Amino acid sequence: MDSLNRRDFVASPYRSEREKVICIKRWNVRRFFKLIDKLDDFFESDKCCRLADNYLIAMVFTYFLRATFDPEEYTFTNFFAALFLAYDMEEDDGQFMIQDLEPWLDCSLTDLKQARYELFARVDFRAAVSRACCDIVMRAANPEHMIWKRRRHSFHSGIVHRRLFLIERNQEICPICEGQSETDDEDISY
Repeated sequence: MDSLNRRDFVASPYRSEREKVICIKRWNVRRFFKLIDKLDDFFESDKCCRLADNYLIAMVFTYFLRATFDPEEYTFTNFFAALFLAYDMEEDDGQFMIQDLEPWLDCSLTDLKQARYELFARVDFRAAVSRACCDIVMRAANPEHMIWKRRRHSFHSGIVHRRLFLIERNQEICPICEGQSETDDEDISY
């Protein structure tokens, strides 16, 4: 076996595991949900939760905690910058739906992209948030709030619809987005 050099190991920038622990304070929760309540119209317009489901929102709150935002930094711009970063980290389609966000932004798209990069740097480039971490955040921060019940419609997730794949390849409209109700006999493959 070859001898291992010191450069063969990647050292964590954290001196201990304790430095990675996120502390959730009451004021963080109060301030975050005050912001969430102000964004009620945005969430209402996102019927299928394709822009902001419960896990993306948990990631946003985690970024706020990692960035150690002060109370006055719980703003729309920082929320959407964090949502943009979470979407980049988790979603496969690669193109954040900026056009869907524009009516809700209180800044330009250039400013939003700059805010996203600044947030990414402020969290020490640790944008990955595990599902377990999201679950902990959802249980710890006002677990009964309606925001945690936002589940993305399966049409907008990574699930392949057998019916869509085999029969209706050209149709790309979700029944909820189209204004129809969901059908009960939908075939879904994982």
